[in-house]
Amino acid sequence: MKLKLYELVDIFDEIQNYEYIVYDKKEDEFIFIDLNIMLFEEYEELTNKIEEDEEERYYYLPSSYEFLDGELIEEYIEKIENKNIQKELEDAFCGKGKYKRFKEILRKYKIEDNYYNFRSEYFKDMAIEWCKKNNIEYEQ
Repeated sequence: MKLKLYELVDIFDEIQNYEYIVYDKKEDEFIFIDLNIMLFEEYEELTNKIEEDEEERYYYLPSSYEFLDGELIEEYIEKIENKNIQKELEDAFCGKGKYKRFKEILRKYKIEDNYYNFRSEYFKDMAIEWCKKNNIEYEQ
């Protein structure tokens, strides 16, 4: 069974909302783990099951600590060809409220679609790298 790459890309967008996300290769499904939304017993049982994985069926996705939205945005800003827009984005993306200011400038220059396409490709590249690292077959 091959993992559908678009599903993994969508999951990468959700990483920051959960403590852990695990891919169950045997069942071809994602498991969302977060003590804030699970009973402690359920959480403990599930995490123990995953840690004792003798079948090598469970694969952790990158945690929110590994995936930082700020790095993605900084990489996007570096790729902007218009130096004036690039400078304005750089200036906006620092300090408190930087995400809001960043998005305001995207709207100002009508480049929101450009950013979201970049973000999607970024996640796709991450997904492919993750699949290769874990020897998981995938399809486009």
